[in-house]
Amino acid sequence: EIAANCNDRKWAAKKAQEECANLYLISYLRRAPQMREPAIVTSLGNFSFTALVPRLSIDAVLDNRDFLPLPLKYVGDKDKRGALEFHFGPAPGGGAGRVMKLSVFSRLFVNVSVDDSKVPAQIKLVPLPPDS
Repeated sequence: EIAANCNDRKWAAKKAQEECANLYLISYLRRAPQMREPAIVTSLGNFSFTALVPRLSIDAVLDNRDFLPLPLKYVGDKDKRGALEFHFGPAPGGGAGRVMKLSVFSRLFVNVSVDDSKVPAQIKLVPLPPDS
């Protein structure tokens, strides 16, 4: 019983520490909205990928359903090489859109912002088109 109580307190303290660090990062990001940061793809799913933003120590899953308000379109499933393909576009002026292929360890840029529509507020990563 004593060991169980100690373990519960340890996990509660760890969760509180993680939430404090997250709260501090959210308050930092609110002062610098829409930060453009380099990221690295760490894993792929059929409709999502995980990206790490090393400078901010953020590791987040980016789901294609989160991109619906943007001019971003998910096409196809993971191909045989384990890549996801995103089509951004059309380009301004009606030109062809840009394509971004992602595989594990691909580098990309993301916008890092705070999503206040959820409670508690969450950090949101949105992929940017190549060469933007």
